[in-house]
Amino acid sequence: MKNILNIFIPIVLSSLLFVGCEDHLKVDTYNDITGGSFWQSPGDAQTYVIGIQADVAATYLSQSGYMSYVDGRTDMLRPGGLGPRFTNPPELHTQTATLGGGNWRGWYETVHHCNLFLQEIEAITFEDAAKKTELIAIVHFLRAFTYFDLVRIFGDVPLVKEPTTGKPGLDAYYSRSPKAEVLDFVKTDIEAAIAGLPNGIADKNFVSKIAAYALKAEVYMWTGKAYTARGSAVTADLNTAIAAIDAIETSNTVSFNTGPWASTFTREANDSPEYIWAHYYDYIVGPVRNAHWLITIRIDNVPDTMQNTFPIAYTDEGLNRVEIGNTMNNVFKELQTVNPHVDPYNQYDQVTMDDYRDLRYNATMLDIYGDGSLNTCFKFPGIGVDADNRRYWDNDMPLYRWTDMLLLKAEALNTIGGQTAAVVATLDMTRARGDIAPYAGATDQATLEDEIIKERMRELCAENKHYWDLIRAHKVAQYVPRFMTNRGDDSTNPAVWDFYYWPVAESVLIQNGNLTQSPGYTVK
Repeated sequence: MKNILNIFIPIVLSSLLFVGCEDHLKVDTYNDITGGSFWQSPGDAQTYVIGIQADVAATYLSQSGYMSYVDGRTDMLRPGGLGPRFTNPPELHTQTATLGGGNWRGWYETVHHCNLFLQEIEAITFEDAAKKTELIAIVHFLRAFTYFDLVRIFGDVPLVKEPTTGKPGLDAYYSRSPKAEVLDFVKTDIEAAIAGLPNGIADKNFVSKIAAYALKAEVYMWTGKAYTARGSAVTADLNTAIAAIDAIETSNTVSFNTGPWASTFTREANDSPEYIWAHYYDYIVGPVRNAHWLITIRIDNVPDTMQNTFPIAYTDEGLNRVEIGNTMNNVFKELQTVNPHVDPYNQYDQVTMDDYRDLRYNATMLDIYGDGSLNTCFKFPGIGVDADNRRYWDNDMPLYRWTDMLLLKAEALNTIGGQTAAVVATLDMTRARGDIAPYAGATDQATLEDEIIKERMRELCAENKHYWDLIRAHKVAQYVPRFMTNRGDDSTNPAVWDFYYWPVAESVLIQNGNLTQSPGYTVK
């Protein structure tokens, strides 16, 4: 059953989460209200923390549900038949200083509320000291998670450590801090989160110590590879990431799903053995849908003979404005299963026992045009409600799951070198559930790196991981032709790395004179 504790999040806190906060980059109005009558009891603090988590999820619902920032910038996804989506400058990699700039307002609202909480909780008396410690740790996690996102999307960003209530002097308008400084702050917050959170996972819709280890692994993989020359790395950071992943494994709280592939992606996060942390959705109490309704298919775009055979919309609320991209298609087509099988969703198979596609494709992709392209994804199908005559796309969305961590560890081991057997063993584990034969290709570092990227594409398709994977490897141009056309080859030219990031919207720059435009986008 969906977690009822989340029902009241958007309602109870609507008046609290949007007062006393000014946009750090776009300062228009000021408000001195800080909820003085609110910060009285432990219950107030706990309610506020739940609200901050809801705020993070709300940010993921913006901009095509976060896909525009990540998978939408790659060839994992493409505009759909009923689009257009992903045809704007950020996805096309044609952004300029005046076209396609980003506004980080949602992220900084979360930062403000984290800072405000950490300030106000000190005045609240708790009989249960452990609960206070846990709440503080959760907020450190959420602030770290938010800043990490900001750095990956915008590069250098303002580092705000205090709540921004009241009207500051002009000298208090924040300028951009170097990425390294922000990431050091993120790492400090993560350690505070790990130290203060209890062991285990009480509820996968909420922050846990295991989620903090997952964030730590992702952050250290980023600092270990994203800013070093192609083929090099900060080995100490990769070893830290490996240790964090090992801590998840020894916690015995999550496990690799050996059942049918589709059973990994349950509507309710707590039903999946692989999920570590997931955003909550529920059509009954809201939010009613995750962003993946965009990459599902509506019934009037499906051949009559295929209707009612797989999770599609009842009417037209499933809008396939986004389809699976060309590179993703090609990566799935590279491998064949050991055994022939039936694809129940493909009306074009004339010989029913002549299908050798990866079983993960059969469980999550669909070729509705009969041209061999995997154009539709139903990885997160939600629930069909006959009484309402519609499908609600309300699967909880995984932010971290165990297979993601396994493949990150394989990437780290391969980059460090000398661990070929362990890298291949991980690839074989994930390939096996697609009925793919054990890996038998070349085992040099470069070849295995490409194979890990491709396997992460197959495993984590539409989970908003691929763009970050490509940046770490400096292989955006290799996998995204339009990036190569518009920006150049990031594997050989570090100067184009500036274009990994978004420019800041001109309206934001105008209202804060201490900000500068993102490198690479400066008006000449």
